[in-house]
Amino acid sequence: MKTRARDTGDDPLVPRVFFAGPVGESERAAPGRVRLFARRILAAVVVCTVGIAGSAAGADPVARVNGEALEGWELERELALLISAGSYHRQVSDERRAELRCQALRTIVLDELKRQWAGGNPVTIDAAAEEAAWREVRDRFSGDAQYRGALESKGISEDNFRRAFHRDAVAAAVDESLGSGVKSPSETQVEVFFILHGDDYMTPEARHVVHVLVYVPPSATREEWLEAEQRARDLVREATAGESSLLVAAKPVLDQLPPKFRDQVGDIGFVHRGSLQPAVDEAVFAVEPGSITEPVSTIYGYHVLQVISTRPPKPLELADVRSAV
Repeated sequence: MKTRARDTGDDPLVPRVFFAGPVGESERAAPGRVRLFARRILAAVVVCTVGIAGSAAGADPVARVNGEALEGWELERELALLISAGSYHRQVSDERRAELRCQALRTIVLDELKRQWAGGNPVTIDAAAEEAAWREVRDRFSGDAQYRGALESKGISEDNFRRAFHRDAVAAAVDESLGSGVKSPSETQVEVFFILHGDDYMTPEARHVVHVLVYVPPSATREEWLEAEQRARDLVREATAGESSLLVAAKPVLDQLPPKFRDQVGDIGFVHRGSLQPAVDEAVFAVEPGSITEPVSTIYGYHVLQVISTRPPKPLELADVRSAV
């Protein structure tokens, strides 16, 4: 297990030697990495207990990870490491400090998740490197009395202080394990994860839509654009008044469409947000079922849309998403 040295400021309890596995310390805190690892271990049950924008007291818990408390001094320790890595002479604004504090919390939560995961998986920990990292801090003090006094002044127990170094070593070992590949989760783990996170697997709201396009060619004049707009408004009026259905009223318009547009109009079935052009998409999801939109202008002309019905979001079954889980 490799270690690196770093200037971390004046606090003698903040390590200057830290573990550096194949995943760098800044990458360990990335949100995408947190989600990936939480998915692998199937146990990301994290409850924050205090706001993290301000300072955290020594032994006060700042988060609980599956029941295990993370204390304020651990957050401040990680924050000091981040500040030393990303600032000049460790001078940062209050806004930047708040951002780094959030990042520090994500990092210690992720490392605790790794420690818990390692309890049931084969991970080789470099005990010598762990001891050396702790010893580097301990040797800054003239003796045990001064060392223990520094811990006591911050409300840190010796056991918890040593545990932080152990968690660092385990997290680095898990990073190496993930880098070389880990075994696939068991069927039971997959089922447990789906029970905990089933709400994340939903089919989105969808709307059954009839789409009419009053096409305007690229070379059209302003007068032709105005004529197309009026034709679109006439279609809305006729269909809304019940004189004829939208598709019947629009048949002459649809028959004149260039071939490349013909499979995009008529009854296009169910669509979900983001599947249409932005302006058209917004219009479709702004009206009630049974309604017809006002004409929507795009570079292709004027669109008129009728929402036939709405299909609400629906939870997916495990069989539908097993490979994603």
